Amino acid sequence: MLLPGVVPRLRTFATSGFSWLATLMAITYYSFRLLPAHHPYLNPANKGRFGVRHVVTEAYRHLVFKKENIDQVIIFSALSLGFLLLVMQFFYILLMFLFRPAMAQAIDYFGLFATANPDYDIAFMLLDSVFGIPDLYGSCVAQGIPCGPTSPQTPPPFPSPFHDGLHVLFFFYSLALLVVGVLILLYYVLIMVGETAQSGTPFGRRFDHIWAPIRLVVAIGLLVPINYGLGSGQYITLFAAKLGSGFATNGWLLYNRSLEDAIGWSALNGGGSGEYLIARPSTPTVSDVMQFMTLVRTCKVAYETLYKDKRGIEIKPFLVKNPPPPTEVTGPNAPPWQDAVDFYNKGDIVIRFGHDGNDAGGGGPPMYPGARGGVEPYCGEVTIHTKDQSFVGTQTAQAGYYAWIMEMWLDDAYDDYAIRANCVQLTPKPYAAAVGKDCDGVDFGAGDDPTKLPPNAWKTERAATEWDRVNTFIDQAYLDMVAQTDFAVSQDILDRGWGGAGIWYNKIAQWNGAFFASVKAVPTASLMPRVMEKIQNARRGADQNTNAEDRFEPYLNESRSVDFDIDGEEKIATVLSDVYKDWRTSKPTERVEQQTQGNVIFDTLHFMFGLDGLYQMRDNDPVHPLAQLVAIGKSIIDGAIHNLIISLAFAAGGGMTEMMEKHVGAALNAMSGIFVSLTTIGLSIGFVLYYVLPFMPFIYFYFAVGAWVKTIFEAMVGVPLWALAHLRVDGTGLPGDTAMNGYFLIFEIFVRPILTVFGLLAAMAIFSAMARTMHGLFPLVTQNLTGFDCRNCDPGINIAGSLEFKRSVVDEFFFTLVYTILVWIMATSSFKLIDQIPNGILRWMGAGVPSFGDNAGDPADGLIQYAAFGGASVSQQVVGALQTGARTAGNVPGALGNLVGNFKIPEQFTIKGSK
Repeated sequence: MLLPGVVPRLRTFATSGFSWLATLMAITYYSFRLLPAHHPYLNPANKGRFGVRHVVTEAYRHLVFKKENIDQVIIFSALSLGFLLLVMQFFYILLMFLFRPAMAQAIDYFGLFATANPDYDIAFMLLDSVFGIPDLYGSCVAQGIPCGPTSPQTPPPFPSPFHDGLHVLFFFYSLALLVVGVLILLYYVLIMVGETAQSGTPFGRRFDHIWAPIRLVVAIGLLVPINYGLGSGQYITLFAAKLGSGFATNGWLLYNRSLEDAIGWSALNGGGSGEYLIARPSTPTVSDVMQFMTLVRTCKVAYETLYKDKRGIEIKPFLVKNPPPPTEVTGPNAPPWQDAVDFYNKGDIVIRFGHDGNDAGGGGPPMYPGARGGVEPYCGEVTIHTKDQSFVGTQTAQAGYYAWIMEMWLDDAYDDYAIRANCVQLTPKPYAAAVGKDCDGVDFGAGDDPTKLPPNAWKTERAATEWDRVNTFIDQAYLDMVAQTDFAVSQDILDRGWGGAGIWYNKIAQWNGAFFASVKAVPTASLMPRVMEKIQNARRGADQNTNAEDRFEPYLNESRSVDFDIDGEEKIATVLSDVYKDWRTSKPTERVEQQTQGNVIFDTLHFMFGLDGLYQMRDNDPVHPLAQLVAIGKSIIDGAIHNLIISLAFAAGGGMTEMMEKHVGAALNAMSGIFVSLTTIGLSIGFVLYYVLPFMPFIYFYFAVGAWVKTIFEAMVGVPLWALAHLRVDGTGLPGDTAMNGYFLIFEIFVRPILTVFGLLAAMAIFSAMARTMHGLFPLVTQNLTGFDCRNCDPGINIAGSLEFKRSVVDEFFFTLVYTILVWIMATSSFKLIDQIPNGILRWMGAGVPSFGDNAGDPADGLIQYAAFGGASVSQQVVGALQTGARTAGNVPGALGNLVGNFKIPEQFTIKGSK
């Protein structure tokens, strides 16, 4: 009497409250002839005197297992199973109040749907971050370990307070809809009682005697919260996402393993498929470096002719840095390229052609204490640019330029030119004791005049020879880049699962950018020979109207000479000025297409945009189109940077001259503005091609993963509503007439990851096929479009199929530009398949239910436009600021020059008779 009565209360709870359910089951059994008419259980007066157990037992006594009674067997089994599920739900609710169990990871017996490495799986990381269900996905987010090198070493707790709040909200939402579901169920009970009384048919005429009871049980089962505030329907959604993600990950891994095992990644770079991922850049022009090295060799002969015996000056190439000593580049102990790179701590290599003072006698004070490395740059210095050294191909290209400079330094052909140049102007003449060859020892073939510099044919021949040298080691660098670069998808990317399938493609920009930068980094003259630098400094600000060809003549205006440190250096300056003018006027080139065309429009376009990159796109047929576009973007960006430098030079010149000559200053500022516009255009186009395009597969794919996660969240909110859709007494099948769409949406969550992977592979394959096919069709499309001039063409040449015979080379430029735009359009339209295939594939099942992912729109549709406009705006502001700064900096010396030129001594301070 004093006990709390827990056991009796539980017994009362278990045995009471189910009278209506027992009566409902009795009526159902009567409808299928499992209870005879006038049975006591059918009398409403006996309600409460029997339970579900009694009704099931009585119905079982009347059940005969024959094929004629199959309907009775089905309905008896369905009601028994439904009651069992109801009992199990109460049992689970009791466990939920008593315990907080962890969700055990499902065992996948088939291995198709299990994720082997969930730690860094991107899809699992997103799902754990959004929903926060412990022990479900098991990513690094749930494990509390860093998910990447930039992740915090002490990750936040899991589940986070946000997750706890979300779980409570889901619980509240599901519980409220469960109440709504119970009310709907009670409503149907009343309706069925009314229709039974009206029609005389048990449960009414529209009641589906087989599926309606099952649907009612399923609906309630989907709504009851189980764990972390989520119902069974919501767990079905999360497990469908887990299994679908594992399915896609295993498919992605299988694709890569098959690719690597069957054909090897080398086949993607010139092997079985004949498709390269690295574009072959055009060989750059070599004439500027030839001109400088000719000046260096001429300078060497001049100084050693005049001062080797008198001052002990002997010109050698050195690696210099402070503090000394320098390292000589020639000789038996000449450092290879890698040692030279290490000498400058992985920076640019500077080779100084000068004298280190060792010939003056050792042990004494340094001969050139103020010079870098103790080497006086009598004959200038050249910088060999050191770019990305991560790949064998880039190292080969940079080492090739280093060896090329040394080859020209040691080539006797340049000795001959240098001796001839000094023999024409210099006294005493070069002789064997000084340089190893006298004036009579050089000959440039038939028609050579020993009193003049070598003919232009010699320079053109040397240009072709040097171009062959450079082209040879660039070819080798390209082969090394293709053969020795690891193009396979790294294990780190594979561990990211199917969500990281788009990451690998942005490496195309990294590979091509590094290789193009190394090939285009032609050595540059960082210092001209000493006398030329002195003349240039003396002329700067004192001689504004000097012709460009006379910029190194050793005199100033009004017949004033430049002062030199050593007697006789003006003779060396005269020799070097003649050599400079000789190369500038003849302008030898190694290839015909690099010569100026005489067409201002084409020459300007070639200079601005670097047409080599555009032409190379159609020449590189085996190269993957994505790599081609990336290479063009890199070329255009380099051209834009060159335009920026020119713009700043014009701005500085305009600022300097507008203080003294308004019209000249205005013209220079106008030219600066033109190059600012060209720089802005180039940076915008190059930014889209080089930076945005290789990221497009990743952008589309990552947004597709995000759309999938949004679809899952939509399902988590919509599943309780889907459960309510089962609360129908009419209709056939488990879904009825209203719940079928929910099953399709759950299936879409499962299958969407693998479809997204198919979309990525389809996009790349179709883009490559379309671009390669158009490459072969493009000459047919454009042939005879603008006409051509065939007065001087070879009749044996197939003119109709060649763009080179169009009316103008400008036509070729614009045709190639159109070709580039077409390839870009094909790329963007192909990459949209990453979204389009998952969005539309379920129509093959007759399902037309859109999800959030279907209505998300094109994720990169506005990106390119925003990137182009944003890049143009930012670059225009930056370039404009630099232009203003350069113009302002030019105003200072211009104002000072104007002030000095217009300064007049007051009359009271003048000396009588002076001017």
